[in-house]
Amino acid sequence: MYRLIQRQVWLVLIPTLPIAALINFKLTPLWLSIVMITVLVLTTIWSILTQKEINALKDKRFIEIDEEEIRIRSTKGEQFEMIPLSNVEELILPNEYSVSEIFLKQLFGKVKKNYIKLKQNEQNRIIYFELDSEYLVNQLSDVVSSWKRKNYNIIRSNISF
Repeated sequence: MYRLIQRQVWLVLIPTLPIAALINFKLTPLWLSIVMITVLVLTTIWSILTQKEINALKDKRFIEIDEEEIRIRSTKGEQFEMIPLSNVEELILPNEYSVSEIFLKQLFGKVKKNYIKLKQNEQNRIIYFELDSEYLVNQLSDVVSSWKRKNYNIIRSNISF
């Protein structure tokens, strides 16, 4: 998902070059104008396809996290998976969660990813997710605090997976 968003940001920026050249240089040769318009059309098509991919991934599932379990559901409310935290041996969490990163960080792929890494029955699993608002960041912080009070094995890490 993060790579698709990074690609989308680049696809938004690439067409600005041919557009700027066409607008600023009135005596642009015809062949160069055709090349620039072709680049513009191709990146626009690729951008639309990438956005459809992003929407398809976002619309399929969402995550619900509470004090007892993590649930992954479809947008229709069907439950794909339920992970009881009492069965999890270890929860590895980032030091802090955040709302989607700013534009330039997305451009160069230095986005801080929100994740929960679960260790269960000698197997590791990473669940990536996005937080839409500061309110959700605060709610998740409250849930993590309740996990600590319940003595779940929580490890904070600044390593991005």
